Amino acid sequence: MPIRQASKLIALIAVIVISCTHETNLLAQDPGQGWNIPDSNGSMNQPYPQVGSPEISSPIGHGNSMLPGNGSNVASPYSKYWASDQLWDWHILPGDTLYKAYLAGPRESRFSSVWNYDKDQGWLWDIALGGRAAILRYGSTGVTPAEGWELDIEGAVFPRLSLNEDRDLQSADFRFGVPLTFSSGPVAWKIGYYHISSHVGDEYWEKNPTFERRNYVRETLVLGGAYYPTDDWRLYGEFGHSFFNRGDSEPWEIQYGAEFSPAFDPGFYGAPFAAINSYHKQDRDWQPTLNSQLGWQWKSTETDNTFRVGLSYQTGPTVQYSFLTDNEDLLGIGIWYDY
Repeated sequence: MPIRQASKLIALIAVIVISCTHETNLLAQDPGQGWNIPDSNGSMNQPYPQVGSPEISSPIGHGNSMLPGNGSNVASPYSKYWASDQLWDWHILPGDTLYKAYLAGPRESRFSSVWNYDKDQGWLWDIALGGRAAILRYGSTGVTPAEGWELDIEGAVFPRLSLNEDRDLQSADFRFGVPLTFSSGPVAWKIGYYHISSHVGDEYWEKNPTFERRNYVRETLVLGGAYYPTDDWRLYGEFGHSFFNRGDSEPWEIQYGAEFSPAFDPGFYGAPFAAINSYHKQDRDWQPTLNSQLGWQWKSTETDNTFRVGLSYQTGPTVQYSFLTDNEDLLGIGIWYDY
């Protein structure tokens, strides 16, 4: 791995580790005394709102809720610590997820459609058909941000169609995973397993009979961590090690990135977002697949799900693993729906 890439990864991991060990003391009083912040009348030392009260019952983003007593939708820098006062319990199908998919991650389970242009291949239609859902949680629910331990399932198929060749199916990658996640305050962790395999489309094979099929398969264990320096920003990093490899797959992979996604729900008009992801795999000699996105988003006030539209640019090794040795420069416009 190049030294520059390794130094970036080490710096990111250091931020995450420090955030876990550092005692951030935003509250000047102990839990029994409440906040030492003023309300609209200038009064100090307000009591904590109770779970289910109007102040915290409306989930409007990761850590953005109303300051108690002011009756307005003002984002609070203290709100990400509210969940620590909630009771943890068992919840079946809680409806939201603790560890969100990486917005610019090139192989995250979601619904998406991106129309890409590559100077060598022409117009391509890259699709993701899938999603992720929480099955079981021991933690809090009903407010945002929730905390606790959670078992999820995720899966998707990633077909690519050639728009210059009668919408022929070039290839399709299939993914299924089971992550176990944890979230508390500004820190979240993920350990899990995923399977991915790649398959060439019949139409492509018929038109390219000399193409040598690659039976690319990975069975991978992952460890990831995320840190929210503010409610609207997330930094993350993830390691993966595949214990079963076929079709020139090699064991190690890493990815890291940053994203701006306003947690506060602005309603009908939406809000801007931006994201960048760098994905490195041992079977491509650690060359980065760099994916960046910029656009507009709308966030649900009930489930924290997010719908986005925008531009994307991806450069580096392809993530269509039937064509593992290819490089691409993709400029596109897309829509994404994230759970």
